[in-house]
Amino acid sequence: MLLTVRAYGKLNLTLEALSKREDGYHEIATVLQTVSVSDTLVFGEGPSLTLRCSDPALENETNLALRAARLLQEATGCAKGASISLMKGIPTAAGLGGGSTDAASTLWALDRLWGLNLGLERLGELAAAVGSDVPYFLRGGTALAEGRGERLTPLPSVPERWYVIVTPAIALPNKTAAMYGRLRPHHWTTGRAVKLMAEALRRGSRIREAYTYNVFDLVADEIPDVGVWRQALLDLVELAPSRTHVAGAGPSLYLPVASAAHGCAVVDALPREGASYRVARTVPYARAVLARAGV
Repeated sequence: MLLTVRAYGKLNLTLEALSKREDGYHEIATVLQTVSVSDTLVFGEGPSLTLRCSDPALENETNLALRAARLLQEATGCAKGASISLMKGIPTAAGLGGGSTDAASTLWALDRLWGLNLGLERLGELAAAVGSDVPYFLRGGTALAEGRGERLTPLPSVPERWYVIVTPAIALPNKTAAMYGRLRPHHWTTGRAVKLMAEALRRGSRIREAYTYNVFDLVADEIPDVGVWRQALLDLVELAPSRTHVAGAGPSLYLPVASAAHGCAVVDALPREGASYRVARTVPYARAVLARAGV
């Protein structure tokens, strides 16, 4: 049996931090959207769990795909193994959800490969134990996420939109925790921007810049080079009049553009070194099955 899956990344169209929780996490509200940046995973039968990755630095027990697979084994008592091959297309620790989408696709695929048939509700419980935004990637598309990010409400799909995503070539140890650690009570908000975005989507209205907000926009310039790339995008204001926002907790930045061609024009105008660029579109689901044999 063999199953090949394309796992999509995400953007936070709006992200607010509401308060600090007693468990150390932040209470958040966010509108999430899957986009066409993706990793590819191949799952096959095997006597034990193994992981091979196009980035050898990710072949270890901290990899969320491998952690998800081990958790699925432990939770179900399943004695089966699997070989997992991961080809990275989503930059690592970039705010685009690469590790989380890999984990969710692993739960989804091994549930099928091992014949567990747990259902999305049980898979969602396991996903939440792996990471706060892993449950979202079981379905993907457009969704409101609350709590730590694990309480999900589906929203109407966003009409196709295009973005330029800029990922500075910087490494941030323990990035997500470090970025949340930069937030202070004066950064906390009431959830109004997220509510307005969700209401607009339910009405079928277009996404307005006034609803697009990310709390990490307020602290992102504390990261080396992020401010430089934000300014590089601002310098293209005639070519790209939209505002730039941080993707998740960064360090990636994203810029709405009118089309794929428009996005390519923006990329062509940016410096050639110091960052990687992607032109991405919205997709209404978390993954696509590229091939299956015997599943």
